[in-house]
Amino acid sequence: MSAPDPDVEYDEERLREETGILEGVEWIGDGMASARMWTKPSASVLAIDATPVRDASNTLIATARAKVSVRIAPGDTAENASAALREHLLSNAPWGARVEVEAGQGGAGTRIDLSGDRATAALAALREGFGVEAVQIGTGGSIPSWPSSPN
Repeated sequence: MSAPDPDVEYDEERLREETGILEGVEWIGDGMASARMWTKPSASVLAIDATPVRDASNTLIATARAKVSVRIAPGDTAENASAALREHLLSNAPWGARVEVEAGQGGAGTRIDLSGDRATAALAALREGFGVEAVQIGTGGSIPSWPSSPN
């Protein structure tokens, strides 16, 4: 599940400069950079456990594990995103590897209505403070930070 594309685009050359991505490294995903960052689900490998370099040898390792984080698109649920990741991992296991997926905790993606009095006041304060209109984007909810609408 994805939310609608944002009304603004994030220039990919600017993004390269700001992130420090190495020359020649290609971006992954389809569509606008702003949509890939803000309104579409994504998965990131946060950690990998395998044989440490100091103990490595030219042998197969018996087991490895990884912690994967999923950014949940606005309007999606943690359960749906977890099920989609699970299906992807199980369907794409290479070389007959056995894959086990253990779901962690999650929070739902949200869409917040910004037409209420408090949201309108916040947008006005941002406009006054920065001298330009705030850009309203949907950035998902993989780190739930707002339990209810600001209205």
